[in-house]
Order: sequence, then structure tokens, then C-alpha cells
Amino acid sequence: MKDNQTRYVRTQGLWAVYENMTAAYLVAFALLLGASNTVVGLLASIPYIALLLSEFLGAKLTEYWARRPIILLTYAMDKLMWVFIALLPWFGIEQPLVMVVVFYFTARFLEGLRDPSTVTLVAEMATDKTRGQFVGRINRSIGIAGMVATLFAGWFIGAVGSQSQFTYALLFGIGALFGYAALWSFYTVEDKDKCRHKHYSLRDVLRVDGSFRRFCFRSSAFWFAAFIASPLVSAYMLRDLGMSTLAYGMASALQIFIQSIMYPRFGRMADKYGDRPVAIMGIMGTSLVTLLWFTITPETLWLVWPAQIVAGISWAAVEPALFNILIDKTNKEWRALQTAQFRIFTATAQAVGPVVGGMIADAPAFMAVSGIPLVLLLSTLLRAGSGLLFVQMHEPRLKKQYSVPYVFRQMAPHFNLSGPIYWIRSFRHHKN
Repeated sequence: MKDNQTRYVRTQGLWAVYENMTAAYLVAFALLLGASNTVVGLLASIPYIALLLSEFLGAKLTEYWARRPIILLTYAMDKLMWVFIALLPWFGIEQPLVMVVVFYFTARFLEGLRDPSTVTLVAEMATDKTRGQFVGRINRSIGIAGMVATLFAGWFIGAVGSQSQFTYALLFGIGALFGYAALWSFYTVEDKDKCRHKHYSLRDVLRVDGSFRRFCFRSSAFWFAAFIASPLVSAYMLRDLGMSTLAYGMASALQIFIQSIMYPRFGRMADKYGDRPVAIMGIMGTSLVTLLWFTITPETLWLVWPAQIVAGISWAAVEPALFNILIDKTNKEWRALQTAQFRIFTATAQAVGPVVGGMIADAPAFMAVSGIPLVLLLSTLLRAGSGLLFVQMHEPRLKKQYSVPYVFRQMAPHFNLSGPIYWIRSFRHHKN
């Protein structure tokens, strides 16, 4: 099992290189083509619109095909869309943004088709007691590979020419090659799963009951709060704050680097204390991130770096914790369908959020605050509010329920903070 896990972790690392050399710089490419805040918000919502439309079809595919061919086929086809995007500047199309939207939507739709297969595969690759650490390994691989790819992409754009469409075309082409390397790597991953004998109907999709439904609502509230602002941060850095693509890449890489360090630590904490308190701490941390971004101006640009550090810590807690809760809230027989149901809920919020955020950013000022800073302030309040919704949720993985304050106090041994805490206590004792 460990060898198979290692092969899957390697696959995700190669996928991260592909993702961070293509989609991560799509906003910069769109701004070069003259995109407005609303268009940037639309681009950010496309993955989730596509997910919303593809999830049920992806669950239906598992009734007739095994997971492995579904994942391999969609892996091959979605990378081809980035090859098409890379070829656009050579064709001299008058409105390339339209074609970018079409190809990008198709790529994300194909990704959505394999999502139920991927989630069920990961759920069965580790035991309940070690899943947090396994998911942490996956995310660490994604983080390290993504950091290197982001730095390279930022340097590449700056060195070749940030104002040239052909620069981005070359970058997207190189990223697609790494995507096909990830396809080869996944081919080595073993999966004995066969096609599902359980058949799903549209009525099954619409029937969401009990604690799983409440979890879907809570998650949707958080993702809406997050996504009215998160997709606009890239435009804020590049256009409003005037950061270069290299500086943008370095800032993005810093967040990814911090996440890659923190993923395994939060994984161990989740295995020991549960996913719920870890998720709540992470959600509250993300509200602090947007509050920091609200205070950043061209004169206080140095605050970008502490904001990215806090973002790396916070998202390293949120993402794996919510993923583990999703697995715990589903059962093996219905997991493909329940994954589709969950994604439909959250994808709706993630699709609507960026569009709403873009429209607010382009709207007139409200109480002397306008543009993206207004969206950041609103997102801060909504994220904190969504975190409170998880307080009443029952921890699904562990029998013992740990409070958030208690888990927060136990962070020191997991994050090697015993030294600083010792010196702080010594200083306070000496002062008294």
C-alpha cells in the first residue's frame, strides 16, 4: 500500500507543476488581453461552474467504468485544452478571451468528471487512523512542486517578456507537458476497483439528508465567503499594487512553501484531535488573511509577505480538514454520489462568489471604500461568520470531542514551538 501511495503522491506533485504553470497564471494572461474585474471573477468561477455541471455525470460514469480508465482518459483530454490555449496567439484571433474561456471551461469540466473517482480512490488508499498523514503527504508534494513551478513561471515570464502573449503561450505549453508526465505517473498507480453496481438516479442526487446536508451548507457558506475575494487577489497584486510577475510568483511561492511545511503537521493534529477543530482554526485564520490584505497599499507592500505566511498556515489547516470530514461523512457504497452532491453545493458557492466579488469591485464606492478592498473587508466578515457555523458540528472521525481552545493550546509540540514558549515564559518570570 505504501508504494502505491508514493506513486500517487508523485502523480500529484507532477500535476501541481502543470497546474501552477497554466491555471495559476491565467489571470495574468487575461489582464494582458484587457480583462476587467468582472471577467477575472468569471474566469475564477469557471472551474466551479464546470464542476457543478460535471459532478453527477462523473458519478454516473463509475456505474459503468472502473475508476482507472475514467481518470486516465480525462487526464489526457483536459491537458489538450491547454495546448489549444497555448496555440491561440499564433492564430491571431480577434477576441482570444472568448476562446480562452471555452477551452478553460472544457478543461475544468473534464477534471470534474474524474473528481468522484479520485475522491473514492484516495479514501480507500489509507486507513481512518492514518488518512490525515496521507492527505498531508499529498498536499506537501503538491505544495513543494507547486512552489518550484510558480517561481519558475514568474521568472520565465519576466525574462522572456511579460507583455507578450507568446510568453504565456510557451509557459502553458511547458505546463501541458508536465500534465502528460502526471498522466504517465498515474498509469503506474494500482487500483483494483471495478465499475459500481450501485446505480444512481437524479432523485438520489436531490436527496441530501441529515448531518451530511448540514455539512454541505456549512462548507458552501465558507467557500462563498472565501471566493468573493480570493480570485481577485491576483488582480490586486498585479494591477492595483503594481507588483511584477516575478514578485507575484515569489509571493505565491511563499504561501505554497508554508503550506507544504504545515500540511503534515496539521495532518497529525487532525489524526489526534479531529478534523473539526483544525478546520475551524484554519477558517478563522483565512479571515485574518483578507483583513491583512485590506490594509495593504503600494506604500505598505511589505505586508504582502506576512499575509502570505498567514495564508499558508491557514489554508494548510482548512483544505485537508474539510476533505477528511467529507470522507467521514460519506459511506463507501454511496461515496461517489455523495461526493458529487457535496461538490454541487460547494461549486455553486465557488462559482457565484467570484462573480459577485467582481461586480462589487466594479461598483461605486460604499462608505469611502471601493474596489477590491471593499470585497476584502466583506470577505473577512463572512469568513469569520462561516467559521462559527462549524462550532456546533459533531466531530465525525473521533469518539472524543476536543474544543478549539484546547487544540490550539496543544499546537506547540506539533509545530516545534516549545523553545519559543519556554523563552517567553522565562522572560515573563524574570520580569515579574
